[in-house]
Amino acid sequence: MSRTGQGTIEFRQNEFRQQLIGLISHFTRYEDANNQEAALCQIPVDDLKQIAEAKFNSCVDASSDADITTDSTESMVRDLLLLELLRWFKEEFFTWMDTPKCPTCSKPTKILGQTGKPTLTERKNSASRVELYTCPNCVGQTNAEVARFPRYNDPVVLLKSRTGRCGEWANCFALICRAMNFETRHVTDWTDHVWVEVFSLAQKRWLHCDPCENKCSVPLLYELGWGKRLSYIIAISQDDIQDVTWRYSHSKNHKKVLARRNLVNEHWLVVTIMALRKDMQRHLSQEKKNILQERLVNELVEFICPTSDKIQDTGLGGRESGSQVWRLVRQEIRVDDLIQKFGFVWKITNNMISNYGTKLEFYYDSVQDHYFINSTKDVLKSSWNAGLYEMENICRKEERDWNMVYLARNKSEESNPGKLSWKFELSETELNFQSLEVEIPCTTFHSSALISLGLLNSAGEKETIPGISHITLDLDIEVLLNQSVRLFLDSSYNDGVYKYSFKPKSNVRWVLLTCHVSGGNGTNAWQHAQLFRESLEVLHNGDINRKFRPFFTINFTNSDAKG
Repeated sequence: MSRTGQGTIEFRQNEFRQQLIGLISHFTRYEDANNQEAALCQIPVDDLKQIAEAKFNSCVDASSDADITTDSTESMVRDLLLLELLRWFKEEFFTWMDTPKCPTCSKPTKILGQTGKPTLTERKNSASRVELYTCPNCVGQTNAEVARFPRYNDPVVLLKSRTGRCGEWANCFALICRAMNFETRHVTDWTDHVWVEVFSLAQKRWLHCDPCENKCSVPLLYELGWGKRLSYIIAISQDDIQDVTWRYSHSKNHKKVLARRNLVNEHWLVVTIMALRKDMQRHLSQEKKNILQERLVNELVEFICPTSDKIQDTGLGGRESGSQVWRLVRQEIRVDDLIQKFGFVWKITNNMISNYGTKLEFYYDSVQDHYFINSTKDVLKSSWNAGLYEMENICRKEERDWNMVYLARNKSEESNPGKLSWKFELSETELNFQSLEVEIPCTTFHSSALISLGLLNSAGEKETIPGISHITLDLDIEVLLNQSVRLFLDSSYNDGVYKYSFKPKSNVRWVLLTCHVSGGNGTNAWQHAQLFRESLEVLHNGDINRKFRPFFTINFTNSDAKG
């Protein structure tokens, strides 16, 4: 080998090693007691613990309580607490930054394509670089700077700014996890993404946690869902370093991943990681070293025999955080994912008619997040999206500060409309649809926010129901909504309910109910049109006095009936 070639290899190895040392050094910020205290001041610890404990208690069968020890109960509740922490961080604490708003007109700005020099204050707050933005609406083509986006590296500063992209999200969330005494890793993907891992005592393994996506234990998300071509993924904790690439790659792709790992020699990387790990653990007790060694062995076995291989790529979607354009440019979203076809069909069977009669009422409980049928409250589907035929840009939002829950658009896609649909099909019965009734609880908070419904059936009939905009009691409701739609106010919801009836043709075999959500104003536009809004207080107060309203009612007639 020539001296030039040898020099290139040594340069790459030294550069790679310095990157690893830099990651180890950065993790010390999460171990600082003052930093952890600052993080704890931001976390609603008691509320999150209460929710986690309530969910655990609701899932435990009283007859099997004796099989659950105190230690296992505590560790399982901790896993549930982690899930609540992820949800809170994503939905209530941190925000995604595509481009900053113009301080003058509040419209999105446009990047100038150059990096600015950090100010003294920005440098003091650990900003290594600053993105510069202009506003075509205010300054035209002059490209004058109107906004700055400092890329802060200090997680304590991020506790105050509470915005950024995946680097800031993972950085801040890692500190929050350590403040909550979770054993935490900061994970760096060489193809430009970062997240964390948390060790589960209940499951005795490291759990993948992506705060940007509010995803836990879905390690194949990036390769199979986003379509990433992975190479190196390194995880750092307070006393360990590990190459965890193989957790995030399906075994069928390992040869392709190995072919892309051409920065350094594999043997050199193993030796380097082992040396760094030894140095990080030199002050630990032998007992702690033994624990870490056992975990290491178990983890290596997991890499060799990954349980995540059982996950099919059809169950993983593209990236959710960031604008659609930003995700497409980074090749972290599939075009097919812009409209998600869940494809679930509510099939009306003879057995269902036998059990519930010729009038079927379908309910969605947004608090418990499940569907049930008729007054029996027999749960048919858990999770709002499990019962959908199609969905675009809709999420379920829990507001812990207001104790409310509802369906609305994704915050990161606030300017885009949302859509969800349910499909009902007569598959194994001689009955026909006699009439259909739609009752959707709706809430709007701005005059431009709009919720509209549409019905389509197998006979080709289309019914477009006039949209509901902002409603107040002093308006002429009949004039505003047209004679075919009426708005009802119900004290149990304290919100409007969209009600509509329709009689399809006799040969109809399926019906598709679609709901469109759009409009709103400003940074909270995504919240200005809501469906199924209800108070979360019932989780604590019980649901004895709750009044449920079916969102879709089907009345049937025998196919032999005349007229």
